[in-house]
Amino acid sequence: MKIPTASTADNFGTGKFDIGSALNLKEQLGTYVVLANVGYIILGKPTRVDFRNPFTYGGVVGNIFDDGNYSLALMYQGYTTVLAGYAPPNGMMLGFNWKTNSTTLLTIAVSKGLTNTSSAFGITGGLKWELN
Repeated sequence: MKIPTASTADNFGTGKFDIGSALNLKEQLGTYVVLANVGYIILGKPTRVDFRNPFTYGGVVGNIFDDGNYSLALMYQGYTTVLAGYAPPNGMMLGFNWKTNSTTLLTIAVSKGLTNTSSAFGITGGLKWELN
C-alpha cells in the first residue's frame, strides 16, 4: 500500500491510496540467484486523469561472493500501460551489496530508464540493520 503524501495542488501526486500485490519466485543455483516477479497495482483514481491499473513484471540475475559477504545483481522491472498514449515505465538496475558484519548490509545501485516515462539515470543506496 502506498499512502498519499505528495501535493495534489502541484500536480505531483494523486492524493489517493495505491494498493498492490506481487508473486516472487526465487531459485539459488550455487552462488547464482535468479528471481522472477509478477504483480498488479490498483492505482488511486484522481480527477481528470484516467490511470490504468498496471501489471508489473521483472527479473533478477545475481551472484553471491565471499561466502555471502558480497553480491552483485542485474535487475529489470517493467509495467503495462498506466496512461494511454504514453510508454509504460521500464528500467534496468545494477546493484551491489556488502554484508559488513552479521547484522549490517550496505547497498548501492545505479539504474537506467528504458522509456521516456522512466528516470533517465538514477543512483540509490541503503543501509539495513537486523535485530537479533
